[in-house]
Amino acid sequence: REHLDRYVDIARVFKSPLLRFVVDGDHYEPDNAEIINIIKEAIPRLEENNLVLGIENHDRFKAKELAFIMQSVDSEHVGICLDCVNSIGAGEGLEWVSSVLLPFTVNLHVKDFTIQRVGHQMGFTVSGTPLGEGMIQLPLLLEKLAKHRRCESAVIEQWVPPEATLAETIRKEELWANKSIDYIKQLSSFYSSELS
Repeated sequence: REHLDRYVDIARVFKSPLLRFVVDGDHYEPDNAEIINIIKEAIPRLEENNLVLGIENHDRFKAKELAFIMQSVDSEHVGICLDCVNSIGAGEGLEWVSSVLLPFTVNLHVKDFTIQRVGHQMGFTVSGTPLGEGMIQLPLLLEKLAKHRRCESAVIEQWVPPEATLAETIRKEELWANKSIDYIKQLSSFYSSELS
């Protein structure tokens, strides 16, 4: 409660229309009933500040749990911040997660990734990639998302594997960011020409 209150105050100062929120913290994993109560208590402040709270699908939450929370809260000031990859931590893939959570999505975290079997064949490694070079079918996701008309913003996120030095890692992050932005621009150009 205190953490949410503090960040509502910060969002108000910056006149932010959206506050992305991760529910869990160090040694804090509330159950669904507690989450619902905390959010319901915050709704008057969200309304007063014309602020939308975006609960991120972060690791332990199954899509159906998050949908239940959204249905229980039932406010236009509360929705889902849908991260394209996080639900792998809950054992769920994007196709399923998006089919459940897109109607509630108010913000999209666009992130691409690959899954590769490790050399000894006993498991997989999930790694980030620049947008358009991994497994996310972003055009299809955006098409489905547009049908719900609730999401008004997106953030490009990256899982950039670190290099040997900080300087090399920063160069790689910049390269990936530029590639991802170029990919988004290509999609935007395509959709613009399709609409005209």
